[in-house]
Amino acid sequence: MKGSEDFFGYQHKMVEHQLTHRGSALWADMGLGKTVVSATTILNMKNKFNTRQALVIAPFRVARSTWPNELKEWRHLSDLSICVAVGPENREKALTTRADITTINIENLPWLIRHYREVGKRFHAQWPWDTVILDESQMVRSFKVRYKALMRIRSAVDTFHELTGTPTPRGLMGLWTQMALLDGGRRLGTTLGSYRDRFFSPPQHQYDDWSIKKGAKAEIENLVRDIVFSLSADDYLDLPPVVYNEIYVPIGPKARQAYREMRKTQVLQTDQATIIAVNKGVMTNKLLQICNGAVYSSKGVWHEVHNDLVDEFGERCETLRDAGQPVMALFGYKHDEERLVAELKRRKIKYRVLDTQQDEDDWNAGKIEVLLLHPASGGHGLNLQHGGETIIWFGLTSNLEHFQQANARLMGGHRRIGKNVVIHIIMAEDTIHRKALAVLRDREMDQSSLMAALRRLIVEEEQGDK
Repeated sequence: MKGSEDFFGYQHKMVEHQLTHRGSALWADMGLGKTVVSATTILNMKNKFNTRQALVIAPFRVARSTWPNELKEWRHLSDLSICVAVGPENREKALTTRADITTINIENLPWLIRHYREVGKRFHAQWPWDTVILDESQMVRSFKVRYKALMRIRSAVDTFHELTGTPTPRGLMGLWTQMALLDGGRRLGTTLGSYRDRFFSPPQHQYDDWSIKKGAKAEIENLVRDIVFSLSADDYLDLPPVVYNEIYVPIGPKARQAYREMRKTQVLQTDQATIIAVNKGVMTNKLLQICNGAVYSSKGVWHEVHNDLVDEFGERCETLRDAGQPVMALFGYKHDEERLVAELKRRKIKYRVLDTQQDEDDWNAGKIEVLLLHPASGGHGLNLQHGGETIIWFGLTSNLEHFQQANARLMGGHRRIGKNVVIHIIMAEDTIHRKALAVLRDREMDQSSLMAALRRLIVEEEQGDK
């Protein structure tokens, strides 16, 4: 069992950053130890009587598994008690436990707020947590229900820390909510509108996004630098490269015609149904589905268009199975899952669709040849690094957060030490898949440049102290 003496130097700095700020953000690549660092911060605060109890708000699986498992792995955290309040069957009991750390999935946050009655604009005296950790803070990038719920509890706590490896997966517009939770709008403006008007230019066309003004990115970086600690695994660890293998699969004439028909007319006529895309956004989604090999009708029934990518997937999995290499396979649609499962059954490959803690344990124990998961439900926080070194994307997402978080289950931070991670991306040749990959690269560049700028400022300060 490891202890705090096994921390890397940068992890001690992460703890120090949290301890010296009542509100802070930790932007660190997946696998660099944000969870154990934050738990160590809570332990230090508890020992110094600076906190009574801490509430961790996180995605479902992170709240259910990652935090409890992390505390078990570190000797110096053994005195911290933890309870899990996920799902309606556990949450009531968990709140009576009064553990040092309570974890709750963000979907349960409105229930938690209702549970503790508000008095005026502040919570009732029964509210037990004076420290809150928001794990995967990019979950509140939009000015909607989650942000408003968190603002309700913000005034009831003394310390509020955010953790993420992907702070701006859809651009800098999503940064305002995260910063406003930390400082009430002092750095980037008190409203989303004022932030947007100050740093962004309005769209010129109907389908355009707001664009960042010239020089605004550097100004934003400078404004948030004091409360953000940003670091990358490549800056601190000697890691082998990750190999990306782009696999473009030709699709047959009938499938190609279906793709062109949808792209040109926004309508696809199959033998069983007429599928209509009511706007360009819906059409884009339909094209991505057609590329994968099936498409949903308005009634939620999927219709198969081709099996070309499924065949490629099956052959890859079989080859890797024979070579003794387990595969973590990521898919985007329910019809992908159903068709991939059928293919794995046909080839007699041992598979599991990630659902339970037992699935995670069996994967890490090497009992599963192919682990299927959707990046939205299985991407955040899970420790799946012991099960293999190979990822297969069946088709592509244009969601950078999903792409990075899911890949990080094997390749993030320390998880990559001693491994040769290969990420195969199976795509349809000469289709929107190529554009989706380009979008991912553009967004990664934007986000990486923000994090790199903050890291550069940290390094410059460290050099100046020497």
